[in-house]
Amino acid sequence: MYTHSLMFTYDCYTQTGINAAINLNDQWSILFGIHAGDDIAPWNGAAHPTAMAMARWVSASNNDSLYDGWTAGVTHRFNELVSVRPEVRYEHAFSARPWDNGQRKDQFMFAIDALLRF
Repeated sequence: MYTHSLMFTYDCYTQTGINAAINLNDQWSILFGIHAGDDIAPWNGAAHPTAMAMARWVSASNNDSLYDGWTAGVTHRFNELVSVRPEVRYEHAFSARPWDNGQRKDQFMFAIDALLRF
């Protein structure tokens, strides 16, 4: 399908590897993992080990949370139907210059989304 191929060039989302999520208590958790890269099998010669790490805090009321890793963000739940999630992300490429027409190896990004449950 054309749209499926287009989606994969924009947002590769399959990372094959191992993840560990550890709950430190009711509010704090940490996550660690290693995977082979985007959309590639670990045994393929083009695979490169990629690490991930994240910490997450959730309020006792479960209405707010903070998370960090290469992306830092906040989630706020206004009620059972509406939540917002602003975040700041830092991206860095070690072997290419994919941003700003090949001029930069890294970038900061800001995004916000809203979740409307129904």
